[in-house]
Amino acid sequence: MSSIKGPGGKKTGTVNSSKVRVEKSAAVDRSPRVAEDRLNVSASAQQIDELFQQLADLEDVNAARVKSVRESIKKGNFPIDYQRLADKILELSDELNSENDD
Repeated sequence: MSSIKGPGGKKTGTVNSSKVRVEKSAAVDRSPRVAEDRLNVSASAQQIDELFQQLADLEDVNAARVKSVRESIKKGNFPIDYQRLADKILELSDELNSENDD
């Protein structure tokens, strides 16, 4: 059997033909190191984000206007601009046809 000597001549372990024993003299930190991810957003970008949030919270349909138009139609006094209606129908038709051609 022979002994293993470390720095300063201290005995740190013993070697036997059938067994090896090593004494740990210092603890090793084996915890993984994780890098921090950071994102810096400018004040302008933060304002834009806030505006988008406000837009998302808005209603898509003006419920009061819809109610008013429905009441007018029921009463028979809703003015209809037939020329404008026809123009909008033709615009929609042209848009649909151009989408199908692509």
